[in-house]
Amino acid sequence: MENKNTTFTNDEQKAINHECTMTQKLFDSIMDKYEKIEMDDTFYQLLREYPIFLSEYANRITEDIDFTNELLTDEIDKRIWNNILEKINN
Repeated sequence: MENKNTTFTNDEQKAINHECTMTQKLFDSIMDKYEKIEMDDTFYQLLREYPIFLSEYANRITEDIDFTNELLTDEIDKRIWNNILEKINN
C-alpha cells in the first residue's frame, strides 16, 4: 500500500506495508492520522484488512461524539453507519 503522507512513524509504515504485525495501538494511531488528513483508499483498505480492530476503534470514536445531541436520531445513526459499511465493502 502506498502512502502519500510522510507523517507516519517507521512502525506505522511497517504495519501498513505488512512488514510487521498490526496492533490495536498502531491501528488506532494510523486511523487517527488518516482522519485528520483525508479518508483515502488506504483508510478503507485498513478497515477491511483488520476488522478485529474495528470494533474497539468504533467504540473509541463514539465515546468522542456527543450522542446526547438531539439532532442525532437512530435513523441518522443507521444512515451514517450504513454509509461507512458501504465504503468499507467497496
